[in-house]
Amino acid sequence: MSLATEIDAQLQSFYFLDKQELIEGVTTVLGDDIEAVVDTHNTPTVNFIFTTSSGSHFMKVGTAEDDAMRAEAAWYIDLPPEQEYTPPVQGISIRDGYSFVLMDFLPNVDTLDDHLLVHRPILSVIQDGITRAKAIDLELFNSHKRGTLNDAASNSLYWNKFISRRREAAKFTYLDNFMTRDTIVINDVEYPGIDAAVNRIFADEGTLDYLLPRHVGKIHGDLHAGNILVPRDRARACVVDPNGSRSLPLEYDLGKLLHSVHGLYGFVMAGRYELNRLAGSRESYQFDIATSRQLVGLPDLVIDGLSDRIATSSLFNEAMHFATMLPHHAAERQETLALGMQAVRLLASLEERL
Repeated sequence: MSLATEIDAQLQSFYFLDKQELIEGVTTVLGDDIEAVVDTHNTPTVNFIFTTSSGSHFMKVGTAEDDAMRAEAAWYIDLPPEQEYTPPVQGISIRDGYSFVLMDFLPNVDTLDDHLLVHRPILSVIQDGITRAKAIDLELFNSHKRGTLNDAASNSLYWNKFISRRREAAKFTYLDNFMTRDTIVINDVEYPGIDAAVNRIFADEGTLDYLLPRHVGKIHGDLHAGNILVPRDRARACVVDPNGSRSLPLEYDLGKLLHSVHGLYGFVMAGRYELNRLAGSRESYQFDIATSRQLVGLPDLVIDGLSDRIATSSLFNEAMHFATMLPHHAAERQETLALGMQAVRLLASLEERL
């Protein structure tokens, strides 16, 4: 009996309604083998690191009502048995009362974010990580059945999502005011505001037709630098924490990757920026992100080899990722405005490219 089958057999009597029940139940099964329990806080999942005679293991477990974890488990089931996209998977279970993915624990790895944020980044390691992550997504997309992104699905993924997040943003006066500004001045350069830029894109049928992806398929679904693992022994990078909930455009994930290496999301989240509002009647800011000059060429690795249409659509997806994430950070005003600065600049850069 495999370890995953053994754990699944012992868990089948449980029905986890919340994370506390989950932690208590899984702890009962794994016992003293547990080395760490990691509560992800903002999701219904809990991660367990434990050791048996066969080695170290990582198990991600979701509650009975955690549909995202069920979708993630299903994403792994659909991978070829000898795949090297993720850490080695030992077993998967999707039950009424829980779901889990069990895989080898990789102790000597860093995320691509870790490598981007160090004071003296090793450029070759970062380049290899980006290239590998992009290759994984392309292989997944090209080796599975693809569908067409119809108008309804496109609206749901882009325009309706923006409108929904815009309503959330309106609950925060400072953010609502920022997004409704016709223009924003950053480092003495005047840019269109977020609402103005997004509305202009979606009002132009020709532009929109060029920017919107046309096909959906199997991809990672959340390909930011924090989900890309880079082994310290220079073995090939792999990915974790997929969003398996639906088929998505390849450009959606390439936009996520650009979001990290071009939009520098991780730098903002790490507080590696300076942002000051300048006195005066205009919405004017001084804004700089502290990053290494070595990282300047990284976005080219993401879009190299793509058609101009797919590359531009990926940049569109990156800009929309920034524009729609703002209300989820709104409790932290300075951080949210820093992300907003990036949204403003990325939307303006996209319009220039068009």
